[in-house]
Amino acid sequence: MLTAVAHERHGDRLLHVAYVQPATGVAWTTAVDNIGPALWREASPAEEPSEGDPDS
Repeated sequence: MLTAVAHERHGDRLLHVAYVQPATGVAWTTAVDNIGPALWREASPAEEPSEGDPDS
């Protein structure tokens, strides 16, 4: 989840920094240009692993 976007001065540069906190795990930061919207969709039955499939 995106928790904040800040404008931070680093030397002579002004950076747009995104602060991200996943539901579980470690919070991290990145340049705003490195993130985008996450589109949610349900998996279709053809994409779900079947029983006996080595990936399941």
